[in-house]
Amino acid sequence: MILIYCDSQAIQLEWLPHILFPDAYQTTSDIHEYLQTSAEQKIAFVGYKIYSTVVHQYTFEEQINLLSANSKYVFTWDSEIHPVFWPIWESCDQDNVYWLMPGTVNHEFSKQVIPWADWFKNCVDLYRRLPDKLNAIRPYTEKPKYFDAFLGMRKPHRDFVFDSVNTSGLRDIFVMPYGGVFDDKQFYAQDYFLYEPDTVAKESAPGTAGAVDYCGIHTSLSKIIHIDTYNATAYSVIAETNYDNSFSFFTEKTAKPLIGRRLFVAFSGHKFLHNLRQLGFRTFDGIIDESYDLIEDDQARWTAAFDQIKYLCQQPQQPILDRIRPITEHNFNTIMNTNWVKHSSDHISDIVNR
Repeated sequence: MILIYCDSQAIQLEWLPHILFPDAYQTTSDIHEYLQTSAEQKIAFVGYKIYSTVVHQYTFEEQINLLSANSKYVFTWDSEIHPVFWPIWESCDQDNVYWLMPGTVNHEFSKQVIPWADWFKNCVDLYRRLPDKLNAIRPYTEKPKYFDAFLGMRKPHRDFVFDSVNTSGLRDIFVMPYGGVFDDKQFYAQDYFLYEPDTVAKESAPGTAGAVDYCGIHTSLSKIIHIDTYNATAYSVIAETNYDNSFSFFTEKTAKPLIGRRLFVAFSGHKFLHNLRQLGFRTFDGIIDESYDLIEDDQARWTAAFDQIKYLCQQPQQPILDRIRPITEHNFNTIMNTNWVKHSSDHISDIVNR
């Protein structure tokens, strides 16, 4: 019999049924009961921040290290990746601890990371319910403009894109909302949002994660594809949440061009495209030069990426749109048809059945 500790109802209901355990199991959400009970095998499933629903006296790091010492495996979930997480990971660096994260780590630590495409799943769940919206997107017809760049909050890699577009004389063929800032914890939206019709905000000045109703569905603003913009522009700029070279964090900023069947140029960290391909997607090398993805220096990488934008803006659209179609159809089918919970659960099953 396997004893399982699980501190999240969402993990217990959504994940455990997908995992193939080598023996029957029983669960507990009481960490003290788990630690004090003998079992042939013990496995812990822990949610970080929003996933965890159990209150106890341990810090997150204390909990992980205590469970690691008393379990065969520990699996922990998070829907974010940020540089501030590194000290947490390093303080819990045990061989039997695995981290489910929405991305990939460019580091030896990557062997402990299981990619969990949480943001992809959430966007896909929305658009599976809205097939008419998907059918309204026209990905393979020529457009009056070349690129959308939904840049979001001000950050260095986004400043680079914004400044490069404006200084290169390409502003008129871009749709590029930018300018949201926080000041003393108050959010100010300048030239920041483009609201899709049928969107009703639930906050007076929401950030992109702000709650909205879209076609009667409760979601966040950031997950909504602005269809008029997609039908007015041929390609997309992806300027992800982070540009740190130690990891790739895949959010709705990446999911929407995949769902929308778009060619994209990425402004993020080192090996962003490489890591995206590891999830089963295809990118556009051979149509554009994607060697920029392997440049470690930020400014040099972003400059090389912007060179591809300038190249595309000098080409007639229709031949490019015809060439990308096998790639973008593959990406659409991959993101829409993959069961992302099962995708990650299969990795867990492989580990627990070694």
